[in-house]
Formats: sequence, C-alpha cells, structure tokens
Amino acid sequence: MAAKFVKMETHIFLILLLCSGALGCGFSRDLIISVPNLTALSGSCLWIPCTFSIPNQHKDKIDLTKRVTAIWSKKYPNLGRPEDPTFFNSAMPSPTSPIKLTGNLQQKNCTIQFFDINTNHSDEYFLRIENHDFKATALCEKLQINVQESPWIPSVQVSGSQREQETVTITCSAPSPCPHSPPELTWSFRPELPHSMLQSSDGTFSTSAQDMVQNSDGTFNTSVQLQMRLSEKHHGLEVRCSAVYPVKEGRKTAQMKISLSVEYSPKNTSVWLSTNTSLSVGQSVNLTCSSRAWPPVQSFSWFRVTSQGPQRVYEGQVYSLIFNHTTQGEYFCQAQNKIGKHNSSSINLHNTPEFDELPWKPILGGGIALLILICITVFISCHISKSRAPKEAHTETHEEVRKEEDTVLYGEVVFSKSTTSKPGPPAQHAEDPEIIYSQIRVSKAAGSTAQPTEDLYAMVKKS
Repeated sequence: MAAKFVKMETHIFLILLLCSGALGCGFSRDLIISVPNLTALSGSCLWIPCTFSIPNQHKDKIDLTKRVTAIWSKKYPNLGRPEDPTFFNSAMPSPTSPIKLTGNLQQKNCTIQFFDINTNHSDEYFLRIENHDFKATALCEKLQINVQESPWIPSVQVSGSQREQETVTITCSAPSPCPHSPPELTWSFRPELPHSMLQSSDGTFSTSAQDMVQNSDGTFNTSVQLQMRLSEKHHGLEVRCSAVYPVKEGRKTAQMKISLSVEYSPKNTSVWLSTNTSLSVGQSVNLTCSSRAWPPVQSFSWFRVTSQGPQRVYEGQVYSLIFNHTTQGEYFCQAQNKIGKHNSSSINLHNTPEFDELPWKPILGGGIALLILICITVFISCHISKSRAPKEAHTETHEEVRKEEDTVLYGEVVFSKSTTSKPGPPAQHAEDPEIIYSQIRVSKAAGSTAQPTEDLYAMVKKS
C-alpha cells in the first residue's frame, strides 16, 4: 500500500513538472532566439528587437560568412517544406510586405520593423534561420504581438521630497514601440500656472528636452522631465502629461495626471472672537484659532502678552474664558505641525465700564460747570442786546427831529390870559385847521405873594 502511494506521488510530481515546463518545451532546441512579447498601436509601426544563437552541437554546420536567411511564419513546426506558409522571407523581400529586416543576420541580429500594423497582425510568430548546411526553427521561443487601438497611458513619477522650498523632478515617460515616430509629450497644469512662473530663470521651474532611451530588452521609451521648487501654492496642483502618437489616420492621445501633496508649515494663522459686541465683566468669551497647513495642524497653543513676555495659558483650538479685570489683555495663538509653526496677530480684550463703575462725580461736576458757563454766556448775550436797543431808538428819534426842523412854520403869536373857565383855545379860532395852538403855563417865582399861576395861549398860523 505504501509503495503504491509513493508511486502515485511520483506520477503527480512528473505531471506538475511537465505542466510547468521544467522539463523543456518538448521540442529540440536547435535554434535559440531572444525576443520580447510586444504590444503595438494600430496604425503605427512596431520595432521588434531580435537576436539568435546556435547551440554548440550545431556550430560546425553554420557559416556566418555566407548568406543567412531569416523566415518568419505564423505556423509551426514543419517550416522548410515548400507548402509551408511564410509571413516574411529575407531572401525574397516583397515591396508590399509590412516587414523590413533592419538587423544584420551575419552578426546574429534578426531585428525587424513592422510598418502599418493593425489588429489583424495580432498573433504568434516563429523564426527560422537558414545558412549553408544549417536549417532550424526556434520552436521553444516565439514572438507574441498584440495590437491595440488605444494608445498607452504615460507614467508620471515624482522624485524628491514634496515639501516647501524643496526642488522635485517630475518625469513623464511613454512606450515608443516605433522609435522612428515617437510620441510627443507635453505638460499642462490645473489650475494653470502663471506665465511668469513658467518662464522663470531663477530655477523655480524648468523643463528638459524630450529624450528617447532604449530598455534592456531592446524596446524604447520616450521621456521628458520638469523641475519645480515647491511652495504651499503647489499643494494640490494637478500635473498632467499628454502623449500624442502619430498614426496613419492622424493622431492618438493619452493622458496621465497626478496631484502634488506639498507639505508646508502653518500659514494665515488668525484668531476669531465669538462676539462682535463690547465686552463686559463676567461675560463668557470663546477665542478660536484657525490656520492652513499640510499635513493639518497638530496642536494649537494660546499665549497672553505680559511684561515678562508671552505666557502660555492654554492648549487647544478653542480657548474659553470669563472676562474680568484679571483676564483682560492681549492674546495670540500658535499653530504647529511637523513642518513648523506660525503665530497669529494678537487680539486685545479690553473692558467696557458698566453703568455703576463709571466715574460719575467727575462727569457730574464737569456737566454742572458746563451748564453754568452756558447760562453766563446767554445772560451776557441778552444784556448786550438790550444795551444796543435804546441807542438805536435814540438814533431814530434824533433823525425824526432833524426832519421836523427842516419844516419851518411861520405865524403870529397872540398871548391872552385865561378866564376862570375851563382852559382851552379861543373859540373864534377853534375851527380853523390852519391855526396851531399851544398852551403855556406861567408861574410866579418861589416865595412870591403874587396871584396864582396863569395859563397863556399862543396861536400860530401856518403860512
């Protein structure tokens, strides 16, 4: 039973070896070629690097000084017979053949170029070498070609530390299966960079010329580089590289984009006060610190400005306090991440006195003094106004008198003694409007024993 189990395990092991190819491809390795599996772009060309070698047991059959023929076929393994189909024969090149031999067969270089390739050319190809007495097909190595309609997406890589004030190199590369018609690589940015930055000569931005390099397997890549000195403005900048491939129908374009993640210290640190009204004693106040940084701010610290310098009073983004005489003063916050730190401008929390705290005695005394001054001013103004009024009236009377003096009245004066009757003008002239009467009272001197006072009348007639 144990022997049967061991025999079964041996069979399984041999099957696994066969499946894995550990025992070889199953054909005689009379010809060995080195060729990569390739992908081509429809409408373009394909460069196929190829070399071959002859095993030691056949080296006496080959003479590289004589003509060497390379035959490519899609069928195997019986190449060499007249009826076997061939895809390309270097000894009988056809003007319409899409393949051209570019390698030197006598130097064991079987490189070819495939022109105007399309999806119908996707297949497996086998190489046969014929020289003098040597004829062999590489049955264990084959050329695999895949033709696609869409172009390759370029790769974009950033080398260097993405941190402010550091210079990084960004490389864009794309496969160039047809080195005679390489893709054109161009840069673009979102948002657009200022033209002054793109044309800067101080090393903040520069681009290299397009370059083509050959890989270890013989294929080609086209690449272009740009160098940038980073700042916080480049954080989140979208860098795009476009690869434009020329094809038979025109052009085919593919694009790759990356976003820069630039580390920078805190910027635009500021303090926000929870109230926009005047502060009063006993009021609750929240101070909030904000800042812009990448990576984000790791810690916020609050400081109070004192005569001995800034004094740390709190750790955290929001600082809450009760406003009073001991907490009033200047405050600022500090934002910090692993790159650096930055301080905000200071904010001054000052007291607005309450009604009971106002200095009423000085205010009241000043108010009373002002009121007295106003009263005195009004009194003086009134007095000056009254003093000016009589002078103006006297001036007017004097002017009227002068006007009357300008009119001269002429007449006769008749004196007569009054009777005991009621004083009055003489009756005979009472009705004459042209006569003006004036009564004159004549008194005796003091101490005189004469008769009592007499009334005299004067008559003046206008003429």
